Amino acid sequence: MVGRTISLYRVASAAIFDAILNKEPIAPVRLNADVPAELERIVNKALEKNRKLRYQTASDLEADLQRLKRDSESSRSATVRAVAAAQPPVTETTTAAATPARAGRPWGSTRLRE
Repeated sequence: MVGRTISLYRVASAAIFDAILNKEPIAPVRLNADVPAELERIVNKALEKNRKLRYQTASDLEADLQRLKRDSESSRSATVRAVAAAQPPVTETTTAAATPARAGRPWGSTRLRE
């Protein structure tokens, strides 16, 4: 039994090493369609088979990831500002109109009683 487990392990690890060395990785966008193009470029560069085309240092990879994070946060905040500017300001009348009726609640209407 122990011998069988070791041989299965060797076969599995051999297949993994073969895939790492000889097969192209699955594109990140195929696994998740929401992956930004820049992140896909970074992942592909990190997984590049040709060592001259890969990241040469971890700090190079970190720099690209930090740049991506900075750019995505700035574009996200710009999008939030644009959406907020496009919507009408919230007032008491628009809030009341948007609030669904509270029928069936034990305290009745939404107005406070004196």
